[in-house]
Amino acid sequence: MYHEIYQMPDETAYSPARLEEARFLLDTPMDALFEKIGKEQRQRGSPQDLIAAGKLRFAAITDKCRNGICKNPQVRLLCRDRSADHVTHLVCAISDTILHTIGFPVPATTVAVIIVQSGIESFCVSHWRES
Repeated sequence: MYHEIYQMPDETAYSPARLEEARFLLDTPMDALFEKIGKEQRQRGSPQDLIAAGKLRFAAITDKCRNGICKNPQVRLLCRDRSADHVTHLVCAISDTILHTIGFPVPATTVAVIIVQSGIESFCVSHWRES
């Protein structure tokens, strides 16, 4: 049986700008992340309206790509070590999977940060129990 070997990404796996965006968003409050998704949909309204719109969009995005995220061996590997660098790389790996699954325009890094901050283990619990 063929098995691929996956390694932790090094510092050159993602561009400095991408890593910086992930670090910035990891320090952003959850409601602000949902509001950002709502704004990116060109929604208007109060912050609460934007947060609600962002949560709906988040649910739609994650429904489409949960399988790809949870079955991504790079994501599983990065979940084993929660150092700051690996969390940032985890966000980028999830973001890549979202973009690969859905394409543009999707606020992939913002969605990836919400998944990581909410708990990737609970997000993938049904997939990871199987393996």
